[in-house]
Amino acid sequence: MYKKSIFIITYGRSGSTLLQGILNSIDGYEIKGENYSALGALFYSYIRIKKARYKQGKNIRYSTDPWFGSDELSPKRYGQNLVKVFIEDILQPSHNSKVIGFKEIRYDVSEFSNDQYVIEYLYFLKEFFPNARFIFNERNIEDTSESAWWKEDPKASQKIQAIIARMKVLYYEFQDISCWVNYDKYSKNIEELQPLFGFLEEEFDKERLENILKKKHSY
Repeated sequence: MYKKSIFIITYGRSGSTLLQGILNSIDGYEIKGENYSALGALFYSYIRIKKARYKQGKNIRYSTDPWFGSDELSPKRYGQNLVKVFIEDILQPSHNSKVIGFKEIRYDVSEFSNDQYVIEYLYFLKEFFPNARFIFNERNIEDTSESAWWKEDPKASQKIQAIIARMKVLYYEFQDISCWVNYDKYSKNIEELQPLFGFLEEEFDKERLENILKKKHSY
């Protein structure tokens, strides 16, 4: 059984790959990169089965019914199995991993059309992953909007601002199992991550982390 599951929630060009590297420097941590929100698609499958069970399967359904079998569905077991497959086939943690997880940048309206869906998605993570923890990573909007593909988008600042606003909704909903970090601060002064290490109940090794800062992350 894994000690914790870590989810880095952020947006593109926010410096989150550096944060991923910092977490992976902790003994027993194996935090993978993005997966095009593959787990989000599994979540949508889960909520549809949940809807089928509790909306159409409230009463016994016979073979003559259009919703035959919906009363026998088990959304919880289905959710558990979806996460089990995701861990085994997508995260593929090594045998000595104690803490698993991944980072993802796809939390905008193109992936989750409204805040309620993404809140429910995080509840899905909390329910089916062992000891889920959320780390929200923010970077200065102006610098982000001038980075990589963002600078080609005239509405980059507004889009990033909207994602940060959504992240804050999520942070306050799950504040007891969440930590907010700022790339602009910890990339210049690694001691800014001491609260994160306290949150994770891990030793803060300044020398090791400063060596991580010297390595190139992302592109």
